[in-house]
Amino acid sequence: MEDNFDIVKNLLEFNVPTETGPVEDWCYVVEIIKYKKEFPYLSKDSKVVDHYYIYSRDALDKYKDVIIEKCQMGTKAYIKIAKRDLREVALEVQKRVNMYIKKEQYRSVKKIYSRVCKYTFRTDSIWSLEPSMEIKSFLDSQKIKYLQIDSQLVCRPFNLAQVGALCKDQATVVPDRDPKVLLYCQ
Repeated sequence: MEDNFDIVKNLLEFNVPTETGPVEDWCYVVEIIKYKKEFPYLSKDSKVVDHYYIYSRDALDKYKDVIIEKCQMGTKAYIKIAKRDLREVALEVQKRVNMYIKKEQYRSVKKIYSRVCKYTFRTDSIWSLEPSMEIKSFLDSQKIKYLQIDSQLVCRPFNLAQVGALCKDQATVVPDRDPKVLLYCQ
């Protein structure tokens, strides 16, 4: 069993509402995924069976029991830890709804929000890197905080050009700008 709720909760940033409302509005996406390894009848390698939108730490706490219960059946829960900008999501949803209406494809409309959230993220919010001694040394020397979760180093973005001097093979330093971190599995 792997439970990374507490580690992940400390990674996430949330808006603090003010009297005039939040300056920015974003969320994170939790996906419950089935893998062919555990479910051989799947026609593809994996399938997202459910997802939750996390707008606050309280929401993550609220969904924790539900997510754990769903993972009792062999699925795994991952959280995409790059922020989803809700303004960009709303504008893209509006554009796609109009497109489907013009094409008279009304059944496709119901899946738009989840599809758009999957691909509309802020690349400046958080990265995931393959861990290596050179990368860890660089992050430590630059005083960049990072966490190691499974086989991922998760950190805030930094100037990739600076890494070249420390790493033998700079081509291996390719950040995942939309990292998915294991939240829970049985």
